Amino acid sequence: MDNYGLIVLTGIATAAAVAGAVFAWVQARAAVHSREDAQLARNEAQDAQGKAETAQAQANAIAGQARDALERSAVALERANELAEAAIPQPQVRWRISPLPGGMWAVKNVGDLTASNVTLSGGPGIYTDEDSSASVVRPGHALRFGIWQGGGMAAPVLTVAWDDSDGERQEEPITVLS
Repeated sequence: MDNYGLIVLTGIATAAAVAGAVFAWVQARAAVHSREDAQLARNEAQDAQGKAETAQAQANAIAGQARDALERSAVALERANELAEAAIPQPQVRWRISPLPGGMWAVKNVGDLTASNVTLSGGPGIYTDEDSSASVVRPGHALRFGIWQGGGMAAPVLTVAWDDSDGERQEEPITVLS
């Protein structure tokens, strides 16, 4: 039984060695596959990182363009508001003349503001009376004046002077065409 035992032991040892070799081969093969898988994963990660960096750069460029467009839009909106404000008529004193019965004329405040310390004066052909000055002329109210024209005289010019809402003296010459 010595030889038989030795043969059995040798067989067992050989089987164990073959099993160990097979196990080592399987492990080595798995390691090679793992290494290949790891290299593939690393390459894919590097590709993904490159694509992410490219996408980030594109997103930054688009964000910059959007910011620039927003700034241009804000400037355009501000300019549009300025133009809209400028288009709104500002309150003012405006004068219009019209004839009255009896050869007299009226100069009427057709504006939106009250005129203060109003006086009328004129050159040749214009005459004024006690109704030709007033401390205030509200919108829709008028002062009286008269005109006479001789043959060959140029159309007379009436000058209306008043203090505006800022207290500055204003004058408006108006040619009287009869």
